[in-house]
Amino acid sequence: MKAITLWQPWATWCVMGWKTVDTRGHSNFRGLVGQVIAIHAGKQFDNGAFRKARGFMPPLVQRLAANEPIPHGAIVGMAKVHYARWLTPNDASLALCHTDTTRFGLFLVEPRKLDTPVACKGAQGIWEVPADVAAILLARQELPGGQFQDFA
Repeated sequence: MKAITLWQPWATWCVMGWKTVDTRGHSNFRGLVGQVIAIHAGKQFDNGAFRKARGFMPPLVQRLAANEPIPHGAIVGMAKVHYARWLTPNDASLALCHTDTTRFGLFLVEPRKLDTPVACKGAQGIWEVPADVAAILLARQELPGGQFQDFA
């Protein structure tokens, strides 16, 4: 199964469904369209994330986001990449950041936050979840059935 690593709190916000567009400065991830991917929370924390997202999050979500646990170095959930394209300023509310610069977006649907994050070393780019980590997810029944049958 494919995975991408995001800095926190962006990773958690994606699996919570609050951030439905992951932004990149390149289009290298366009091959993920149609796939369910694991969302890995890297060890880095973006100290400016709340400031960047403040204007795009409703006040209730801001309060929830401030209290949400922020795990690091773990797979925190998964989502399906519905489509990908270069972003316009109109996409800012979905990305929770300004999109008036040259940014590429992965549009995520059906996010799923894991009940318990699974510790795992991440990597840059698109990477494969190690078989032992996938086995843990499967044993804990964290790999979803139904709409994600292609994930297992």
